[in-house]
Amino acid sequence: MSAFSLHFRLVGQLSNFRRWFSILGSVVLLGSCASKDDGILPPPMLPGGPSASTVKVMPTFRVGDGLELMVEEDTSFNGQFSVRPEGYVLIPKLGRIPVLGLTRDGAERKMRESLQRSQLTKATVFVELISSGPDAQAAMAQQPRIKVFLTGKVGSPGQHQIPVVSGRNPGVYEALLMAGGPSNFGNLSKVEIMRQDSAGLRRKQVVDVRAIEQGKTSDVPLGDGDIINVPPKVFGF
Repeated sequence: MSAFSLHFRLVGQLSNFRRWFSILGSVVLLGSCASKDDGILPPPMLPGGPSASTVKVMPTFRVGDGLELMVEEDTSFNGQFSVRPEGYVLIPKLGRIPVLGLTRDGAERKMRESLQRSQLTKATVFVELISSGPDAQAAMAQQPRIKVFLTGKVGSPGQHQIPVVSGRNPGVYEALLMAGGPSNFGNLSKVEIMRQDSAGLRRKQVVDVRAIEQGKTSDVPLGDGDIINVPPKVFGF
């Protein structure tokens, strides 16, 4: 083989190598722009766009405030109630429950004690302040909400509007309860939360909702536009 032929072949191989290297680099770059599953979510977004960087001090209940009660074990107790002039809320089958001057946590504790004393063996209670003052009903309709999407093994898949109360973003466990809960075939130990960051990347975090339900870890706050996917359980044969 002549020196000229050898030189021509080497130049051709080098050109091919550069072309394939360029294609490979483009594929890697496109893949990195599509998603970033590093298990770390950006801060949750409130309606309107800005990130929620701080959590406000939890207020206490006052006369005229509206609160929402959710009981996981028995939904017949669920509902919205107003704090009456005497400082209590009137709940069917429970009667008068004093909440004046209590924080959200204090009201939850009071409700739980009342339920477990007369109605339920175990009560998992959620209480939220949804409005303040005498115009409670009007304020309820104007309550800010975040939009989340539920998919997978859930009772009510699709888009849901979840209330944002007292400046506190709702958690993934709360959102699942409000949307009918997971189905019997949902894997609660590997629930996926997907959220878009400022660069347009869709990030994913896997959350053990079973541990949240059992009180072993804190609920993960959601943001506007989040996607929650409950994967199916894997059964061995």
